[in-house]
Amino acid sequence: PDGAIKMVRPTGCGDRPFVLWDASRPFSVIPIVPRDGPFKAIDVEAFVNGKRIRVELDTGASASMLSTDAARRAGLNLDDPSATDGGVNRGIGRRMVPTSIVPVESFKIGDEEVRHTRLRVAPMSLPDVDMLLGEDFFLSHRVYVANSQRRIYITYTGGPVFNLEVSPQSPGVKTNLDASAATASDGSIAPTDADGFSRRGAAFASRKQFDAAIADLSRAISLAPKVARYFSQRAQIYLESGKSAEAREDLDNALRLDQGETQALLNRAQLKLIDHDPKSALLDLDEADRRLAPQSDARLDMAPLYREAESGAAAVSQLDLWIKAHPDDNRLAGALHQRCWDRALFNVEADRAVADCDAAGRRERKDADLYESRGLAHLRMGQNDQAIADFDAALATPPKRPWSLYGRGVAKLRKGQSAEGNADITAANALSPNMAALAASHGLDR
Repeated sequence: PDGAIKMVRPTGCGDRPFVLWDASRPFSVIPIVPRDGPFKAIDVEAFVNGKRIRVELDTGASASMLSTDAARRAGLNLDDPSATDGGVNRGIGRRMVPTSIVPVESFKIGDEEVRHTRLRVAPMSLPDVDMLLGEDFFLSHRVYVANSQRRIYITYTGGPVFNLEVSPQSPGVKTNLDASAATASDGSIAPTDADGFSRRGAAFASRKQFDAAIADLSRAISLAPKVARYFSQRAQIYLESGKSAEAREDLDNALRLDQGETQALLNRAQLKLIDHDPKSALLDLDEADRRLAPQSDARLDMAPLYREAESGAAAVSQLDLWIKAHPDDNRLAGALHQRCWDRALFNVEADRAVADCDAAGRRERKDADLYESRGLAHLRMGQNDQAIADFDAALATPPKRPWSLYGRGVAKLRKGQSAEGNADITAANALSPNMAALAASHGLDR
């Protein structure tokens, strides 16, 4: 169905087109570009302003993004007066990357071309990749990946191709694509059943059109009031739009209908943590843990919730399961970094934390976050000189970091450098008055 990922194993199809939906509508056939190295990503070619770029299909990215380097190669003016601030998006690990939205003459993939549109540009650094095609692209297309043929098949289904907070009118689109259209230009019929309203609501939510999304999910619930996932889906939209009370009611309804609705369990746990009720949140997290498959992608999202609930061993366990099941995932570096931090912070298998940080560092640029995490891991191991070196690296660029200052102070005190150690700890407490109590709660008091 639309909005879902379906796995099939075709046999005896030869070189026939894999268009499992309406083959009477126009579709594009695009070769998959082979990639060297350990990652088994799906890459294709596209064109920005006529310049060839390499694009990775990334269902884990909420929005499509073009790298700054590729934007410059395509002749985009990042200082164009009409460029706008695109906010920040989460990069690999705990880093946030600033983005901008810039005007583009054309974006072409296969036989589809969007003219006079805009693209989100970010300072990404991914091997051999110029652009990520994210969830916004998939919501406006049907896509079939034919690995046996080394091709993908795509059909435009309607709606904005890219999710942009600022999206001007974009006339002049080839092959019936309109970058700002709210509905398909081919006269697609509006939803008539609950699943249809659910799918359209998801598309509205991805574009931050929350009122329209809630209206569609409310219609889905009215048509199918005993289906838990519609309540869970509307609760997610309420959460994203800042309506916590409504979200709580929907989550309770979803779990009343189906105690195994895992996304509802995770969202309710998040709300309980906001309410400073970690014990109750852990009940929901543990129930979700029992119900999820070991390889579930949701475990990557569960780890920080367990961390916030101060259950470090459970956070590490979630990451263990996810990392084992996703050895080629582009999010692996971030997961290894998370596990390094959790192992060091909660003193869970601390002897393996340094190896996690080193493995993450081989996959992503070493930044202050990574140095801080590895510094804490070295501190747990009693490797004071290595800890000080990492904390120095973390503190080399602003802003000052309370954990790095405090950790470096503890390491210096352990080396007998009382004056320097106390100065670092005083500076850490000045930045964060609760720093000493927080460190002590994790067994890192002076």
